[in-house]
Amino acid sequence: MDPLLYNDRLLISVLKVIEVIKYNLKLHIDCFDFYLANKQRNLRIKRM
Repeated sequence: MDPLLYNDRLLISVLKVIEVIKYNLKLHIDCFDFYLANKQRNLRIKRM
């Protein structure tokens, strides 16, 4: 097997893993933002 080709494959798989992690993090951050917004809204409703 060509070592250069192997390195390319390795790089591509690493990049794919990074993409997946970034996507999952974005989902978590979106959920967290939603959670915080909800919490703030609930606090405002309680104050009324």
